[in-house]
Amino acid sequence: MGRLYRAGQERRSFIKDVATMATGTTTVQLIGIAASPFITRLYGPEAFGILGIFIAILSIMNPVATLTYSTAVVLPKTDTEAKNIVKTAFFASLIVAVAGAVLLILFKEPFISAFELDSISGFVFLIPIVVLFIGAGQILNQWLIRNAQYKKIAILSILKALVINVSKVGAGLIHATAAMLIVLASFGYMLQAFMLYIGISLKAEKRLDKATGTGQEPIKETEKSTDSALQTARKYRNFPVYRAPQMLLGAFSKGIPVLLLAHFFGPAAAGFFSIANRVLQLPAGIIGKSIGSVFYPKVADASNKQKNVRPYIIRATGGMAVMALLPMIVVGLFGPTLFEWVFGQGWNPAGHYARWLAVLIFFEFILHPSRDAMLVAGMQKQLLVIESIFFVFKTVMLVTGFFLFNDDVSALILYSLAGVAVSVLMLLYAHKKIPTTITHTYS
Repeated sequence: MGRLYRAGQERRSFIKDVATMATGTTTVQLIGIAASPFITRLYGPEAFGILGIFIAILSIMNPVATLTYSTAVVLPKTDTEAKNIVKTAFFASLIVAVAGAVLLILFKEPFISAFELDSISGFVFLIPIVVLFIGAGQILNQWLIRNAQYKKIAILSILKALVINVSKVGAGLIHATAAMLIVLASFGYMLQAFMLYIGISLKAEKRLDKATGTGQEPIKETEKSTDSALQTARKYRNFPVYRAPQMLLGAFSKGIPVLLLAHFFGPAAAGFFSIANRVLQLPAGIIGKSIGSVFYPKVADASNKQKNVRPYIIRATGGMAVMALLPMIVVGLFGPTLFEWVFGQGWNPAGHYARWLAVLIFFEFILHPSRDAMLVAGMQKQLLVIESIFFVFKTVMLVTGFFLFNDDVSALILYSLAGVAVSVLMLLYAHKKIPTTITHTYS
């Protein structure tokens, strides 16, 4: 009976945490949806195309901003070891930002020429600065997740969405240019890191006040890790060695369509892709992140306690599939009409893009629990191999579509179908290879 009671408590806790994150992410989603018709009418496809190129570059750098050490923050049993990972991740973020700045100084002109980035050449040096703030945001977010501060994460996400979307509309009424969108996008990453830092600082102060206000000593950690920061970096080296390249490839495979569309068909085509991808990824990415933020530490905790993790994976995968099925069908059937009605005249082509991107994003969406479980199981090497295949196959099919059909939609159809095929294979592989009881390699 005790075991059943504890299992029921765990299920209720999981549902409550997911509901907290989902409430916040749904609100963020509604804010973005409400602002989008105004923003798209103010700026237009070409401005969004130029912003899309800038965001594509950032999205490639985003996953490796901390060499993925931030992903390991939730894994250790003790806070001391987790803090060592935080220090390592901050140092890695600084290295990545400095390396990016040096490369831009040395290769700015070839870089701009290769990807047709003349329109944003004045903003390329924002990239390493933004990457530094992206890394800080990832680390601080993972620390809040480790401490189960889901409500705080949700509130901060809502505040950021309000500030950035209102700013885009207000700035668009005064000076609706691609440059303004780029500046505001950069500011968004900085604002997120700052708010997360304030959120953690307030939590620490409340802890201290609660302890000292009752005549108690400040809360101290009872378990200690003997590892130094350098030893911790070595202990979790699978993340930068295998996970970072895997995520870099995944991000590059998402960013490459924008760059290639801009190169072959111009900024407007990149704009159509950017808005279609953003609209679809907004709910998929945020809801997926909400569930993953709860699911990942739950699986890590289950592995530490030698529990069966398969029920967690199956429930999360099934729930995400049910959640995403209806939106995918609606976009597939009515995409062009919906996009022109919501975003204004001239955005119909984005709806055609969205029809096929919806199918791809659905399968990528339901992969989140399996990916997270593979991370906990120490299967970064396998993820790297799979993601490499994913990247090569999707990119080859995209380029093939460009040269065979000289048509953007046909190229995106091939790109999406290639992604679906690899996603299905990865899902089957993960469910076959992930052990029932995970013993991760970081204990």
